[in-house]
This record gives sequence, C-alpha cells and structure tokens, in this order.
Amino acid sequence: MNTGRGKMEYRIGLDLGTHSIGAVALSLEYNTEQKQLQPVDVIWHRGHIFSEPLNNTQTGLVPKTAERREARQKRRQLQRRARRIKKIYQLASLLDLNKDGILQKNEHISLEDGTKIPYLAYIRAKAAEKKIELDDLIRVFSRLTKRRGYSGGFKTKSEKEKKGAVETGADLLKETLQNKTLGQFLFERLLEGKPTRLKISQIYKDESDLYALREHLETEFETIWKTQQQYHAILNRKAVCPVPGKYYAELLPLKKIFKIAIFDQRPLKPFNDKIGLCELEPNLPRAPKAQMVAQAFRIEKILGDLMVGQGKKTAKPLSQVQKNVIRDLLNKQAELGFETIYKALEKANCPLSKGKRFSIEYAKRESLKGNTTLAGFKSLKLLDDWLALDDLTQVQIINFWNELGSPDQLFDDRWYEKFLTWNKNPDKRKIRVFSESFKNFIDKLRRHEKFDRLSKMNHFESGRSAYSIKALKHLTEYMQAHHCNEYDAIHGNTEGKLQGCYPQLNKIENKRIEKLSAPVPTGNAVVDVALRQLQKVINDCIDNLGCPPKEIIVEMSRDIKNGVTARNEIDNQNRRREAARKKAAVDITENFHAAATPDNILKYELWTEQEHHCPYCNYLIGANEVLDGSKTNFEHIIPRSKSKVGRKRSEIILAHRRCNDIKGNRLPLLVPEFINDEQSILAIKNMAELLEKKGKRQRMPGILRKALLLRLDDEEGLLEDESVSSFSDWQLHDNSWIAKLAAQWLGCLVEKTSQVSITKGGLTAYMRRHLGLDTVIPELRYQEGKSVLTKENVSLNEEDFEQYKSFYHGHRWQGKVESLPPELDKRIDHRHHLVDAFIIALSDRKFVLRASRLHQSYCEKADKSGVRIDGRVIREKMRKAIGHNLQSFKAREKALIFLQNAHITHRPDHNLAGKFYQDAAYQKIFDEETEKFRLIIRKRISELVVIGNYDKTLKKLNSIVKPSVRDHVISVFQERINSGKKPEEAFSVPVIQKWYGKETPILSVSTYYDRGAEKADPVPYFSDYGEETKYLIPDLFAYFKLFFTDDGHIDSGNSHLVSLADHARRIVRNIDVPHPNEWRYYKGDTVMNVKTKERFVICKFKNDTSRYIFLSPLTETRNWDKISAKGSSDKHIAFTVGIKNMANYKPEYLLK
Repeated sequence: MNTGRGKMEYRIGLDLGTHSIGAVALSLEYNTEQKQLQPVDVIWHRGHIFSEPLNNTQTGLVPKTAERREARQKRRQLQRRARRIKKIYQLASLLDLNKDGILQKNEHISLEDGTKIPYLAYIRAKAAEKKIELDDLIRVFSRLTKRRGYSGGFKTKSEKEKKGAVETGADLLKETLQNKTLGQFLFERLLEGKPTRLKISQIYKDESDLYALREHLETEFETIWKTQQQYHAILNRKAVCPVPGKYYAELLPLKKIFKIAIFDQRPLKPFNDKIGLCELEPNLPRAPKAQMVAQAFRIEKILGDLMVGQGKKTAKPLSQVQKNVIRDLLNKQAELGFETIYKALEKANCPLSKGKRFSIEYAKRESLKGNTTLAGFKSLKLLDDWLALDDLTQVQIINFWNELGSPDQLFDDRWYEKFLTWNKNPDKRKIRVFSESFKNFIDKLRRHEKFDRLSKMNHFESGRSAYSIKALKHLTEYMQAHHCNEYDAIHGNTEGKLQGCYPQLNKIENKRIEKLSAPVPTGNAVVDVALRQLQKVINDCIDNLGCPPKEIIVEMSRDIKNGVTARNEIDNQNRRREAARKKAAVDITENFHAAATPDNILKYELWTEQEHHCPYCNYLIGANEVLDGSKTNFEHIIPRSKSKVGRKRSEIILAHRRCNDIKGNRLPLLVPEFINDEQSILAIKNMAELLEKKGKRQRMPGILRKALLLRLDDEEGLLEDESVSSFSDWQLHDNSWIAKLAAQWLGCLVEKTSQVSITKGGLTAYMRRHLGLDTVIPELRYQEGKSVLTKENVSLNEEDFEQYKSFYHGHRWQGKVESLPPELDKRIDHRHHLVDAFIIALSDRKFVLRASRLHQSYCEKADKSGVRIDGRVIREKMRKAIGHNLQSFKAREKALIFLQNAHITHRPDHNLAGKFYQDAAYQKIFDEETEKFRLIIRKRISELVVIGNYDKTLKKLNSIVKPSVRDHVISVFQERINSGKKPEEAFSVPVIQKWYGKETPILSVSTYYDRGAEKADPVPYFSDYGEETKYLIPDLFAYFKLFFTDDGHIDSGNSHLVSLADHARRIVRNIDVPHPNEWRYYKGDTVMNVKTKERFVICKFKNDTSRYIFLSPLTETRNWDKISAKGSSDKHIAFTVGIKNMANYKPEYLLK
C-alpha cells in the first residue's frame, strides 16, 4: 500500500524523555483479513542520549546557566564599580587636577604620638569639618563611590515581625552617628584600634554589625561639599557634564555632576522581550494569571468543563442557572468546596439530580479555584481601592507587579523613577511615566505589612496564561454567550454550529511537510532541548527511510512538562517516600521477623496510614495479622473490574480477609452486609474522616482520594464507555501542554493529525512484561559479560535469573513469598529506551481499544455472575489479546536481533559552556631563591588548618609570604599547641600583632600557591589604582588534543589538555582550525576501538602528567565511578586509556 509520499509505509514509536529519546520504526503491511496495517519488521532504530540543561546540586535541580549567571552578575557589579571610580578620577580635570598625581599619594600618615594610620581614613574624617586639598577631595569621593551604601528601603512590618539584620544594623548606625558623618565615625573606631569596617561582630563579640544606607553616604557628601566649598571657590562654578546619562553635555553645577557620578542608579531594564507570545494572537504577550480577565476566563473554563455524573453517556453539562450560581460563588472566594456548591444550588432551587455529583469529584479534586486576585486584595483590605480603579490601570498594575523582580525595588519612596519604558533599541528607552491612580495604589500596596513579590503573596497567582489579554477577553465573552467550553470557543463545532473565535486554526491540518523544521521555543529549557533533539532524530529517520512515517506514537515521560520547582518537589517527595520505605523494611525485619518484600512493605505502610484499623469492621488489625495473607488482603475500594486500575496506592487499602470476601466486586456503601451493620457503617465513616484529615494535613491527593472513594455510593456510569477510555483514551491522550505541543508539531508529517498518538507508560509496562521483553536486555548483558542489577543495586547471577525468568515474563510465582524474585533495574542500560520505543510502535490505537474492551467484557461477566475476579484469568486473556494482535510478528526474537547491534548515540557537546577559570585570583611573582614563578593568594588563617594534623598545618603556615607575619603566626600556633590545644582549636582566638603602634588581629594572610603557576593566565582588571593584572588558573577543559607526527606516531610533547579559556581565545582569534595530524577528544564524545569495533563514551579527563581519558561502554547509564567502584563486578568494562594507547580509540567524528 503506497500513499505516493515515499517508498514505504512505516510507524515510528518514540520514547521521549528529558534527557533521552528512543525511536523504533516498524514497516507496515496491509492485512486483507483484518483490513488494517500490521507491523512486519524493525527497519530503523535510534537511541539518542543528551544532557538536560540542569545540574543536580545539593539544593536540588538548578539550570546550568544559573552558576554562570551569578558569576556574570558579580563580575558586572565589580566592573560598574570600577567604571564609577574611573569617572571620579576623570572628573578631576574639572578641578584643574591631573589624575595621575592623585594616585601617587602616601598610603599612611603619622599622628602626634607617632602612630601611623591610613591617610584616606584621616582626610575623609577631616573633610567634614576642615579644609583638605582638592586632590584629597577626589580621593575621598572615590571612597564614597566604592562603598555607597544600600539604596533600597525596607518592607513595612507588623508589630509581631522582627526586623532583619540589615534594617536593625542601619537603625543602630543612625543612632550611633547622631551629628557625625560615617567617615568621622570610622576614624574614631580606627583610633580605638578597631578595623575601619562596619561588620566586626566576629572579632569583637560585644559589638553589633552595622549597615550603611545610601542616605548616610549622601548626607556625608553634602556635609563635605558644604565644608570644602568655603575654602575652594572652584567648587561653586558650573561645567558641562561629561558623565554619560540623562544630563550628558548639559551645563550643571559641579556639585550635581559629582553627585550624579557617585550616586546615580540606572533605572531597571524591562524584560518584555523575555515574555512568551500568545498561541492565538502571536503578536501579543501572554497575560499574567493574576489579571482579572485571566481569572474570569479560568472560571468560565471550569463552568464549561464541569459535568454532572460519570460516563460519557450519562454525564450532563450544567444548566445556565446553575452556571450563574457557581460563577457568583467563584468570584467571591479563592477556593470553593463541592459541599458549599451543592448547598448554594439547593438554596437557589436548582440542585443536582438526586445522588448525582460532579464528575471531577471522583478524581483527586476536592475543590474549585475561584477568583484569587479579588480574594488576595480582599485579604489585604484593599478590595474597594482595587475595584475603584479603571480597567486599564488594573491591567497595568498586575503587569507591573508580575514583572517586579524583587519587592526591594519599591521600598524607596521615589520608586517610580527607577523603571524604563520598553523599546527594542536600548537608547530609546525612557523613564516610565505612571498615572497618579497607579502610583497611589502601588504606594498603599507596598506599605502593607504583607507586601511581597506576587509569587509569594497569599492567594495571588504568579506565572502567565497561555493566552494574551485580548484572546482571554474574546474567549471569555464567547464562552458566556454560547454556553460552550474552551475548545469549541476556539475552533467551533459542527454539532452546535459554532464558528469559534479562531476558526482559522483549523486550517493548519492541511499543511504537511516532508521534514521537521525547528520547534518553536516554549520558554521551558528542558522541553526546548528535548524537542530540538527529537527534530534531529526524526529527520535522521526520514533521511534513512526516504519518506515521513505513516503513523507516530509517542510516550511522554511524566516529568518533562514540569519546571525546576515542580521537579525538585517531586524529588523531595520521592526521597521522603524512599526513607519511609527503608524505615518500614527495617521494622519488618527486626520486629516482625519477616522478609521486607515489596508486598510486605506496602502492607505495612497501609497499616500505618490507617492507624492499624480495618476500614470495614472497625476492629484493629493486629501486628500478627498485617503480613499474614490468610488474615489480611489488599482491597481495591472501587473494584478492579470497574476502575481498571492495578495495585495503585491511591486506590487500595488494607482490610481483613473476611471483610474483603464479603465486599466482593462492589462499592463499600453498596454492600448489604455493611449497610445493615452499624459497626461497618461507622468503620467506613471513621476511616474516610481519618484519611481526609491526613490527606489535607500532609497534602497527599492520593490519601484524599481514598476518603472520597469510601464515601462513593453511586456506580452509575462506571461500566459505560468511560471504563474503556480509562484504559485507552486516558492512555493515548495526555492533555498536558507538552503532549499537545508535540502532537501538533509531529502532526505536520502525517496525513491526519489523528495519526499521531500520545501515550503514557502504563500500557507500555504491561506489554513489555507479557511480551517477555523485560528479560531481553539482561540476557544481552550476560552475553556481553556485564552485570544485571536489582532495584536494591545487588548483582543478580545468571543462574538465579534463569530461575526467575518466567516470573519476569508475567507468570505467577510458584515459590514461597519470602523468596519472591527481586525487581530488576531496567534503567542501567540505555537500550531500555529502545525496548520501550519498540513496544510503543506496536501499540496502535485499534489494538489498545481491542485489549481494553476484552478486559471490560470479562469484568462485566464476572460482575453479573458474582464470581470473584481471578487476576490470572485476566492476565491470560490480555496475553492472548497481545498474541492475537502480534501472532506472526515474533516480537521477542526481533527485539533480541536489533538490540544486539543497537544504534546508541550520545549528543556531542563541543560548546563553550562552563567556567573558564577557578574562582580564586592570584598574584604572580618570580622567586629568586627557587628561580621559578610562584602564585600568591590571600587566605583566612583558619583555611590553613588541617584538622587533627599538626605537621600538615605547620607546612601550610610556612607558605605565608611575609616573613615577619609568618614567624609570628607560627610562634603563636606552636605556643597554643604546647598548651594542649588541637590544630583546629589553635586559631579560635585571633592572632594579635602590633601594627603601627596598635594591636590588630591577623585574620587573613598572603600565601604561596605552588601549583599551576605556569598555567595561570593574566587577566587585566580595573581597581582603585587603575588597570591591574590578576592571574587565574583554568578550571574546565574543552578537549584533549592527540597529535601525530607525519609518520603516524604519537607526538607526546604536543599532546595535551586544552582549557576552555584557551579554546575560546583561539575561536575569537579565528585560529581554531584542527591540524590534519590532530585528533580531538571531547567529554561526552563517542570513540570506537579500531580493533574490536566496540564503542565507548568519554567520561572525564585526568589533568596530570599521566594524561588519561576515562571511558565507559556506550550503553551504560551509570556514572564512571559507579561502574568502576571497588567491589563492582563491572569494574573491567569502565577503564582509563593512557596517551600511548589513545590511537586505538578513534573519535566518532573521524569515522563519518
């Protein structure tokens, strides 16, 4: 069968994850008997591995750009400070001074008693009350420029709230200064022998840390200028302002010119270009969720989606009267419980039909979200002020608040002067003008004790909607006028003869392309990377097979749509869950003297969750009954025949076996034996209340769902086609944003968008087990001499594996419960992505519907006959369904064949990403004694201590550069060691040394750093004294360069690691052209052993004279150190390769 679009028809299955893609293409052939396309063979496959744009740190997942962004921010702050100081010295010409002469002043001055003090501290204090020279005045201004104080204000606090350290320290400084300037105060401290800095509590325990505000420095500037202009007439004149900015080239008083240079703060840049665009109005930005129109849209969407009852045939939409009642309630509250809605509907004489409930209440929902913006302003007691504003001002305020980076930006009373208008051309941005009503409302808001950024405010929603304000308004009005849902409002429908707001979107289906173009950025870095890699994989498939696929089926990993915050929360929950499981396992082993099998652990957790009670008889489940299968059993609250859900934690409880038998395949409140027994009814009621309280307290939707299911007394609709969709449509259509995006994008390759299906992992896992594919990779690993691990990270020998094999294929375990086979770790081999993709390619829609209907048919027969469902019978029938669909395909044999030569690729990363240099900055000197260059770095004395080791600590102290300081510190150290102190205790009290007649604590010292002097790169920078040079040691390496002589031998002298910094310099100078005799090895590159043809991945480099690269097999998911760890049975498969043998491992880019 040929469509004319290519040479063959094929279906591609995709296992799409956050850092991997599994893709398998199956050729299709038309079966005349079954009148459908059926798979014939594997004709192409690819397992592609790439790294996420995230780093897993101790604090959780953070974007890889975060560290670089923070470093850039610090670097820019230093650069801006250096530029300000440079400007001050440039302004010296306005005072008829030469800046070079200013920099050559003496560093110290002697007082009458002979004490030497820093000259700058002396003249700064003197300038506030006596005459100083003009060149000294420039030096004082440079000091004010360098440390000009915190410019933000402080949040208004309630009486109960404590002030922060900065606000407390600023208030204390204000009290201390009284009529003195900050410079005078610091000079007085200096005369007392204390440091000239404000935070000294670590040295002097009785002193509090002080913090200077911008206003303190501005007051000092005014005082100094007022004093000095009495002695220097030149300070009273005007000049043309040479400082770039709003007053550039204007004739201004000198005082204003200097004040601008010292204190001027640039307005904050807008970030309008970073906001995503609307899906429906592509030229407009997406609206903040807190906008009134976004709140109205969400409420209308809820009303359009809200159905009464269960099942597609029986569920009905709300009447218009019911919608009006609920809409009014949602606009008055941030959250609305279902019971409140039911009571309001009854009061309005429009209740739901007897016994009916909302369909979403049967899921994990316990309430509906209302107008959170109105609720938020109501909680702040600003609702009347908010409603008094016009619509435009409301929109502007929410936009402004949503874009506000930090509440600190509004603490200054003149906050409205700090923001720029948006323009693509930075030179055309101007100070933003706000209306009086806007400023008045923001002033009330920012002075509120609870004011914070929008995301941290109670009730208010942060983030952005998928649509613009214009689209939201249009959709909301249309949904209200035509009583329809969101989809119909956008696309229209033929049944209701609705045209929709955006009918032009329906024409997209007609646009078909032969290859995928670049995906549209989503704003989610994880998703964007995954989609770009998917584009490469799909296009490679099309290039190899000559045409686009006939059908596409995608399995989307659940976490790909989650942002970093959500991913971290999931990780935290998983860690807590794992800790609870480990605790349960210990208790089962030590106190119950039983095996900690997965079933036993789950029983124990349910027993604990239920506080040891049976939910149906109100009797305690004794400790001797918990793990006894003859006395207790897992109980599906909704019978499995109706829910089609397996042993899922949110669906099951632990019950006495006798209660489980009585209940059978019925809902608890529909069992006559329970209904007629007061104890049973009380037990069910008490358990529902207990689980509800726990679920709310622990924020566990799964526990809350159990409480809802126990109260369920209506099964109408459970056996209609809703049960089919729970196993098919629910599996094949993920309504999440990323799934819809992928389906729409991939739909451009096929004839109909319905030929792209999105599936989750439930069906894939079921088929993998019953097709015998769970054991394919373990068999291959045994053949390759690699270990097979269990989930507990224990190696499983081949003999035991063969014994457990039938169990892994889905058959019932015939042995004892205590000897239940361990669960295999399927994630240690990258080929598991290909296995999943292979199964996904086999799971076409017709097969899924057939399997689910067969499952439903058997369950209905069991219900009618009253016979308890036998899980073994269900598994056998499902196995037959799979076998009937794939009776001639021989899936397991084909999987073994193509996985033996699996095509696994790793994304090469040759970009200039990462730190060029280590954080520490050094000086570099030539040591005449050693006749070598040496590096010098400033360190705290405590950093030189090696805990518990006197000799190593003494060796480090001997690296102190200044002989007098070195001798004194070592003398004090040895004295304290002799008094009985440990090395780590020796410097708990500061070392005191007399400095210019005063006792001064030595906190940090200059030390030699003898490694890396020859590798350190000079980097120019600006300090108070002009341009200087610091030396930095390269941190990360770009690649290893292996160089060959013309006769093909390795040239060891020219073979070395190339740093990122050196690589970047070569690129900038346009000289980064590989030599014909040069091979480059990048971290993450694939290399092939030219003798055995095996492929490996470069894991890391060794930066020493031995020059090693570390390799691990292409298929391994574990880190190199985990594979090669001591005691690992896989130690031999991950190894290092020295420079002499590197020629045997050829980089993949040279093999193409």
